[in-house]
Amino acid sequence: MKFIYSKIYDSLFGETGNEADIKAKIRKFAEFFENKEDSIFSEMEQQSEMKWILKPKVCYICPNLPLRGISSPLSLKLLDDFDEMLITLIHELSHVIILQNNTGTKDALLNKLKKKYPAESNKTLIHIPVINLCNKTIKSLFPNLYKKSIAFHIKIKSTKRAQKILNEI
Repeated sequence: MKFIYSKIYDSLFGETGNEADIKAKIRKFAEFFENKEDSIFSEMEQQSEMKWILKPKVCYICPNLPLRGISSPLSLKLLDDFDEMLITLIHELSHVIILQNNTGTKDALLNKLKKKYPAESNKTLIHIPVINLCNKTIKSLFPNLYKKSIAFHIKIKSTKRAQKILNEI
């Protein structure tokens, strides 16, 4: 996967920093990720019982991104904590593989979850399978990051309830 800094994209969210420093940090993250990439894609297929229709080739890195990550276009906030960036990337890749394999049936999946958890918002329901896949992948490949992944999902407002539901299962 290629990690790209787009100054124009970054400027949409705030003042851009020193481009050379940002690119140097992105190179360090790319090196951190490089030997993990194939195992992550493979483990996600195994854990989800889904196949990648198209593996993402590019991920935009944006220091000013207001969220930790976005699945489309695949984007990550540049952080000092590369483990947290890795958790975020696996989370966003979980959105991607699930969406690729449920195109046209996304509503059916959502309706199935809604029947089981009728009081929950669509955002929570969407995140149940995403967080489940993310955590399973992390537990299998990076067991030392598993508790951090759970804590990560609990501290973020949009994923907190889904993680709590998964903790109860």
